Amino acid sequence: MLLVQASPPREVVEALVIGRESLLGTPAHPPLTGWVLGFAYWLGGGRLWALSLAGVLADAVALWAVFRLARGIVGERQGAFATVLLAGVAWVTWLPPALSPDRLLLPLFALTALHLWRAAGQGRRLYWGLVALDLALLVITKYSAAVLAGVVVLALAAAPKGRAVFRRPEPWGAVAVAAALIWPHILWVATDDGLPFDHAVGSLGAPDLVGAAEAWGGLLLLGVLGHAALAVLVALAVVPRRSEGDTVPVFPRPEPDITARRFALTLALAPAPAVAMAGFVLGLPAKTETLVPLFAFSGLGAVLLLGPAIPLYRHALVGRALVLATLAPPAVAAMMAVAAPYGRGPGADTNWPSGEIAGWFTEVYRIRTGQPLAIVAGDVWTGGTLALASRDRPQLLLDGNPARTPWITEETVAQAGVLVVWRIEGANPHPPVSLRTRFPGMTIEAPRSFDWAIKGRLPPVRIGWAVIPPQGG
Repeated sequence: MLLVQASPPREVVEALVIGRESLLGTPAHPPLTGWVLGFAYWLGGGRLWALSLAGVLADAVALWAVFRLARGIVGERQGAFATVLLAGVAWVTWLPPALSPDRLLLPLFALTALHLWRAAGQGRRLYWGLVALDLALLVITKYSAAVLAGVVVLALAAAPKGRAVFRRPEPWGAVAVAAALIWPHILWVATDDGLPFDHAVGSLGAPDLVGAAEAWGGLLLLGVLGHAALAVLVALAVVPRRSEGDTVPVFPRPEPDITARRFALTLALAPAPAVAMAGFVLGLPAKTETLVPLFAFSGLGAVLLLGPAIPLYRHALVGRALVLATLAPPAVAAMMAVAAPYGRGPGADTNWPSGEIAGWFTEVYRIRTGQPLAIVAGDVWTGGTLALASRDRPQLLLDGNPARTPWITEETVAQAGVLVVWRIEGANPHPPVSLRTRFPGMTIEAPRSFDWAIKGRLPPVRIGWAVIPPQGG
């Protein structure tokens, strides 16, 4: 996918152009995804492939955490089998092309469960510090991740031995430390007019209980159907063949105690219903990307239900099926990315020619002003992709509105100058009202056209622009 993506997805651009400013929050989301993307962008020298690599690394951490927890409960062989079975869960393999809040929740949820089990289930007290850190990171990734934190706690409390842990001071100390870690973000929300909460409230749907029930019920059904390949892998592995002899390899395990078994099964079965119930009660929109972190332990649940000894029939066929399940998602995504520009639909975000647009405008601005490009004014997509792909690493003045990007002052705008950009669709070449109001005296240049990264049958992208030179420039 890295070879056929000219630009990151829209939500990644929004998170990154704000997250790289190292703020304690953004108007739309908690800050952690933006921080991670900003660090990856910096570490990759400003190259956009680093954003997709960050998503791949997050997936690797999630699989590692799932394996470590599964190994501690069902042993090494069955733990490995539980992990590779995740190749059959569509919501774990067919992931968004770059890191998003829901994709980041996948490793964080797995790490929280792993560290809590080591702290409470295995009595390794030092892990309570990591539990506190995990809980804080969940919340500053996505507020609704508090439901996943509740599921992990519920999993521990599902057995008497687990409930006894909460009579000790360590779990409450971890909660207190987690609250202290997120306190700066809470203060930011309180002092910034509660913008993230305003965004969350604005996304709430109308109080249509029937519609909400249908939406969340349908999402749960999609979650179940996404396990079809897992069911096929299990059937290939454990359903005997008539001609099979006594030489079938078997993966045995010691039977886990009731606390471990209930902990693992709750992690496998409870997240999706819990999130759906919370979404229904709160009136949140049912989005498919919400499913991404919810099935991290489906493989572990399947292994526990298969019993203490798992025969591996058709092991060669299972191996080929696993390879196919692993390689199919990126292969299909790449083919769709190449073929889509030849269809009738609009151009995809990932086909946007950000590199060519940024290179041309950066060079023109340097020629016009004799200075590097420091500030781009525009919407989060047109201006944001230009700012990310430009070699000058300019900041984005979002919609030309200082209130939305308070880290750019009027003095900075006057001293550095601004490149104003907007996309032209249709016959109207004029900039949006927000940009005309902010820069009333700007001289609008002739629009510039760019071919899409994969041109296909798509009409060229037309960009309107104007240069506001630095004072004295």
